Amino acid sequence: MMTMNELYSWLQDHKGEPIIIRKTDLATGTGTEQDTDTVHMQLHDVSVQNRSGHYVDGYVSDAKIVLEGSGFIGTDDGEESIPEHVYEILFTDDTRTEILGETITASSEGVSYTFSEDEQI
Repeated sequence: MMTMNELYSWLQDHKGEPIIIRKTDLATGTGTEQDTDTVHMQLHDVSVQNRSGHYVDGYVSDAKIVLEGSGFIGTDDGEESIPEHVYEILFTDDTRTEILGETITASSEGVSYTFSEDEQI
């Protein structure tokens, strides 16, 4: 099992490169997928911010990885530019990360992120 620091290192290794992030919201208590967004990003920079607090969507974050770059988010409603060229990955006490082949996942009770290289940007 990986830690947030190992995911951070993987992202640091991919600075300047295109990546894909698949964010899947999970139905509470069932682990079944509710909604998936796909982010295509040319990753420019990565940072970690420690923070506690409640967020509008109900997640409580102990820390977050902040990704800076250009690209777009594909949703059920179409494609949108990444707001302010920043994408945040929230980490809580129950977030678990692991390597699955060429991809890395970070999952908690309500959300799962999968990171991989993007050959399309």
